[in-house]
Amino acid sequence: MDAGKFFYKKDTKIYPPTLKEVLSLCQKNKGGINIELKPNLGLEKKNVEEILKITKKF
Repeated sequence: MDAGKFFYKKDTKIYPPTLKEVLSLCQKNKGGINIELKPNLGLEKKNVEEILKITKKF
């Protein structure tokens, strides 16, 4: 289920921020973030690797 689809319809020009955008905002404002990963059968390892790759830059 993609809960974001409920709030962000295809015809709107407003989209949920990317992880990079959220991390940049947190860094700029000296804030923190808690990333919760949901199970995604068969993709857990790939998801963790991608998130680690992005978060290491911050």
